[in-house]
Amino acid sequence: MSQSAKLIIISGPSQVGKDAVVNKLLAKATELNLVKAVTYTSREQRPEETKGIDHHFVTPEKFQELIKQDFFLEWAPVREKYFGTPKQAVLDLLAQGKNVILKIDVRGAKQVKEKFSQVLTIFIMPDSLDNLKARMEKKGFSPEQMAIRWQEAMNEIEEAKGYDYKVVNQEGELEQTVSQVVDIINKIS
Repeated sequence: MSQSAKLIIISGPSQVGKDAVVNKLLAKATELNLVKAVTYTSREQRPEETKGIDHHFVTPEKFQELIKQDFFLEWAPVREKYFGTPKQAVLDLLAQGKNVILKIDVRGAKQVKEKFSQVLTIFIMPDSLDNLKARMEKKGFSPEQMAIRWQEAMNEIEEAKGYDYKVVNQEGELEQTVSQVVDIINKIS
């Protein structure tokens, strides 16, 4: 790994705005020398997603095969689907001196921290549990999905204490949230 290259993990509960934060960070990719590691998933591709950019979409059987081959830096089942980060792709990007951003859950973050001593972990916090719940409800989850996601969110927020930084994503203040994350990344340089 290049001395200056950083491995950066962004985590947070469902609907907290992780994708929006990461997308805004990637819009500053040149300034931050930043690339996103494209994860693998066994879930179906959504209409707005692009293969190889949002995820690499594989069958559950193929994902299991990749696990057996020790292909992943981290992986976890999420709501009966698998998600994982390809180890060699991350190592190659770091070797090129790139800062690599991973948008992964708390379980994945723990796996990465066991393998890398130098990793920057940032947890995106909701400004309030009421706003987080409202975002989930607005998304239209079924009551069962809502219950599962809410429990996951509570578990993840509890795990945030193990992160280097916690950044609150204030409702309607995405640019401020992104600015705080940029400052953290630049401070660690």
